[in-house]
Amino acid sequence: MKLPVLAQDKANHAVYGSIIFAVVYLLVMLFRQPALAIPLAAGATLAAAVLKERMDKEANDEALTHGEAPPHGVEKADIWATLLGAAPCALVVLVLHGMLGVPILPLPAV
Repeated sequence: MKLPVLAQDKANHAVYGSIIFAVVYLLVMLFRQPALAIPLAAGATLAAAVLKERMDKEANDEALTHGEAPPHGVEKADIWATLLGAAPCALVVLVLHGMLGVPILPLPAV
């Protein structure tokens, strides 16, 4: 059986997406805010992915103004690769939250 090949750039985005999600999730949990951990980790991962592509675009624009070749590819697929890298971490966390009975989103006071 031949496994699918993932482009190095997309693989890097996926790895960084999982690292960002895990680190932010753990930091929020250290502050004993389990209901906010998943949304903040997902939001941080999305923000990092979008910021990275924006920085790449700005670097490309700068290079073009100096007559140089653009050093980065700027693709929406990179954002998706970063988010998909966070998905396995999010899935594990969702399962653990369900097993421990911890709400995933803050519930309003009744």
